[in-house]
Amino acid sequence: MDAEVVVPQIPLTPLGREATAELLADLLGNDESVAGLAGPIHARTEGNPFFTEEMAQSLIESGHLQGTRGAYRLMTPIAKLEIPATVQAVLAARIDRLADREKRLLQVASVNRQGLPGAAAGGSCRAAR
Repeated sequence: MDAEVVVPQIPLTPLGREATAELLADLLGNDESVAGLAGPIHARTEGNPFFTEEMAQSLIESGHLQGTRGAYRLMTPIAKLEIPATVQAVLAARIDRLADREKRLLQVASVNRQGLPGAAAGGSCRAAR
């Protein structure tokens, strides 16, 4: 018999533009070149903190930002950046940049319940309210 796994939900309220700018400053730093990213990213993410972090990571992985946490420089003019419209598009672009081996592993893990660690591998899963 499979045990039911209860996954708690944590509601997140959208970040305002200032809070989005603070999150990005923490992740990317305060270099003059990244200062203008907060507005377009906030507009696209509607203040979703997960989406905001994924956007920053996507810009890093795609080479538009170079440096280390808290000390990045924007290498592409903001006007030339293509900001994905959805979290799914950001994640799809990140997956596309993976090497073939990692893509195959991700595909297998996404459908193989036995490949998941711990209690999440067995039983049904429902969100806690």
